[in-house]
Amino acid sequence: MWVGHFAIGLAFYLFIHVATIAEYASDEGTPSTRLTPKFVVSTLVFAIASVWQHKYHEYLSSLVKYTLPNRFGATHIVAPHYTAECLLYASLAVLTAKDGQLFNRTLLCVLAFVVVNLGVTADGTKKWQLSKFAGRKAEVRMRWRMLPGLF
Repeated sequence: MWVGHFAIGLAFYLFIHVATIAEYASDEGTPSTRLTPKFVVSTLVFAIASVWQHKYHEYLSSLVKYTLPNRFGATHIVAPHYTAECLLYASLAVLTAKDGQLFNRTLLCVLAFVVVNLGVTADGTKKWQLSKFAGRKAEVRMRWRMLPGLF
């Protein structure tokens, strides 16, 4: 791992906590604690994305080195664990939104950072797969990088 990625990761996880705490330090409202459809849906999305990401990581760890993944969405997406990560942050942005807001603006910014950061990595992964699995280029070309229908 490049030391720059490590430093960015440490800073990201430090500042996401600081920013979230700072947002709720004021008395301008807090997220609803009622069992609303928004709460139920965002919690379900979070749970499903968490399980999906875990299962895919578990699957990746079981693969023989340099094997093209083909389970848990990998036949359609180059990096399904990145898709799951985006769903995690999107669900948190909805779940922690203050009353009257659809999204928590701080976590929406976090989601934007995650999409860009993982999108660049997913693009590199697709390029690597195209070069590494030359005999399966057509199959790899058909896969979305990270966000089906968009990228």
